[in-house]
Amino acid sequence: MARRLDAISPLHVDEAEDGEPVMTGRVYVAPGGRHMSVTRDASGPVICLDDSPPVRGVRPAADVLFHSAAVAFGAAAVSVVLTGMGRDGAEGSRAIREAGGLALVQDRESATIFGMPQAALKLAGADRVAPLTDIGAAIMELVGGARDVP
Repeated sequence: MARRLDAISPLHVDEAEDGEPVMTGRVYVAPGGRHMSVTRDASGPVICLDDSPPVRGVRPAADVLFHSAAVAFGAAAVSVVLTGMGRDGAEGSRAIREAGGLALVQDRESATIFGMPQAALKLAGADRVAPLTDIGAAIMELVGGARDVP
């Protein structure tokens, strides 16, 4: 998936590696079957991968990443919840919004399964709801705003 996204994205997309520093302008995809989170060390934000139990039946879980992003980045964090079953991403989106960050969810009309976006909207609300075709531009608008990564 990372290679396919890298081929069509103006940003460099790669599968994340444990201990890898988070770099501006890069997109990191969690490897299959591993949770991804971010923490900070003396040099800045670092990716952490682990094999802890699934969260509500999924691993990787967006909630794991979003909760860590809320702590590591606070108001500079943005959650993005796309089509899918269940409620993964809802609690993490709420944590990001409570930390002053922003939330973006895919709209009902373009979602194959509206479960995850709907759960995120219900629990956390959203700063933007967009069709799948506009998600990239919406992300750029949200992150291109006035906030710098701390």
